[in-house]
Amino acid sequence: MNQSDFGKLLRDKRKEHHKTQEEVANSINKNKMLISGMETGKNNPPIGDDLKNIMECLGLNEEEEKAETGERKQEAGSYGLRLLL
Repeated sequence: MNQSDFGKLLRDKRKEHHKTQEEVANSINKNKMLISGMETGKNNPPIGDDLKNIMECLGLNEEEEKAETGERKQEAGSYGLRLLL
């Protein structure tokens, strides 16, 4: 999965949970331009606490995380996309 694929998935999950880029950015104490850049593939996906906080902001629980991670493990590659969410 490349940055562009990650960004599309982040945008889809954000919209699915009726969150703005600003709300997601506030959850990690960053500017909404960072989230915009992630969604367009210009910025790298989040890691560590930022990833965890985005998951919490989007209301994603561990069961969803495990299901998605298991299903997407092969395509996620080095991103280890716990976010996918």
